[in-house]
Amino acid sequence: MVAQYLLSYGLPDEIVIEKKNKGDTFVESIGVEVKISNLKFIQHDAIEGILCVRQGRLEMENCVLQCETTGVIVRTSAQLIMNMCDLYGSKGAGVEIYPGSVCSLVGNGIHHCKEGVLIKDFADELDVPPQITMVNNVIHNNAGYGVILVKPEDRTVVCPPRARVPDSVGAPNETTDGVLGYFLPDLDQGITELLD
Repeated sequence: MVAQYLLSYGLPDEIVIEKKNKGDTFVESIGVEVKISNLKFIQHDAIEGILCVRQGRLEMENCVLQCETTGVIVRTSAQLIMNMCDLYGSKGAGVEIYPGSVCSLVGNGIHHCKEGVLIKDFADELDVPPQITMVNNVIHNNAGYGVILVKPEDRTVVCPPRARVPDSVGAPNETTDGVLGYFLPDLDQGITELLD
């Protein structure tokens, strides 16, 4: 799909864009400044995600993203501003954020996915961590955690099998296989978090 602006007026359910055939990505954004608002996207059989921001800046507002495979991906050097959107059904993370990207999530619902938000901070020494702002998002009813921060092995606390660590926000939680990462529980009460 190639466009600089995809805007509709009214409710997102009034204009639906549906993908039924197999392919890599449903919507791929590579423009310098792209805006999408008031649309509903329904994804079937994609490999990479319902929406991938490869480069440039994508601003989404009041959209519905119904995923069947993976959710929104923000690649290195890309920027995503997602406001008042509803994202659900992803078999992976609802939003996947790569190192060196900029991501602002404000007032979104992210639910019924495998994980809510996956923050990848495992790049080499030359890459910078992602810049993330999360305000008033309701992240709930996901199969896994609400927010996951994956860090490089040399900076990550590894929980030994059957270890128990307090369930405080940002601390590693109980694990059975020594999984790397910091896990945040579902933020189903609309908690505001700012992650640097």
